[in-house]
Amino acid sequence: MSMPPSSSHLDADAAAGHGRQRFWRDPALPFVEMRQVADARSLCYAPHTHEQLSIGAIDAGRAVYRNGRLRQQIGSGMLTLINPGDVHACNPDHGRSWSFRMLYLDPGWLQPLQAALGLTRQDALHMLGASLSRDPQIYRGFDRMHRALEASAADPLGAESALFGFLELLYARLEVPRRPTPPDTAPMRQVADYIHAQHARTLRLEELCSVAGLSPWQLIRAFRNAYGLTPHAYLLDCRFRRARAALCRGEPIADVAYAHGYADQAHLQRCFKRAWAVTPGQYRAGLVQDGQAR
Repeated sequence: MSMPPSSSHLDADAAAGHGRQRFWRDPALPFVEMRQVADARSLCYAPHTHEQLSIGAIDAGRAVYRNGRLRQQIGSGMLTLINPGDVHACNPDHGRSWSFRMLYLDPGWLQPLQAALGLTRQDALHMLGASLSRDPQIYRGFDRMHRALEASAADPLGAESALFGFLELLYARLEVPRRPTPPDTAPMRQVADYIHAQHARTLRLEELCSVAGLSPWQLIRAFRNAYGLTPHAYLLDCRFRRARAALCRGEPIADVAYAHGYADQAHLQRCFKRAWAVTPGQYRAGLVQDGQAR
């Protein structure tokens, strides 16, 4: 769920040149926080540290970034990479406007994921070797992840999957992991069966991990290897296939939506049009205008 500051706080910040600020938090995902700042001119920071891994994406304008001995002018499309405990600061360049987004991740949540990737031991935290990224693929991955988190109300599995996808990309582009021990793929059928049985309700990654007896990273990678989809994408596909079959039987659209995990009829309609370019009503009636169903 998105939790922006009050409008009065936004107005006061904008008047002071601090830009428009908002924060994203979800009680179901206490290990992650997002901050977004737009059109800031005088939002300055003294050198400081974070307990979390902090990753910042510069969306517009220019700023001066300091991290340890690094002092670098940064601009749109670049990312700041700040390990826990790094002394750093990032401030506007000569009062120019700049916009950025920040991702904060708790180390305790990161450690087992890094271990599953072969980056570190289970009880140690891997520190990024780079303090800055100019890689456009990582920036685009950050943007996809941020948009997915903002759109993930009541969908913690989708939010965690987006986070895992971004971090896997980040580490793959920046680091050279040791070869991880491949997990047993036999439990993937159990996870798929569980998703089929529970597809109409909100699922958490931790319960799928319990079914498989694997860590989140191991589960996502093994499931994707087995089925070509992440567990979250598989869940969405399962819902769609079940809903389509129900529409073929002529069931009411509203009943189909609620029976198969959609928030309401409008949600089903959006998903159906995105997947098949027709509305549920057109599909059920066998009538397609201005296009053909695939």
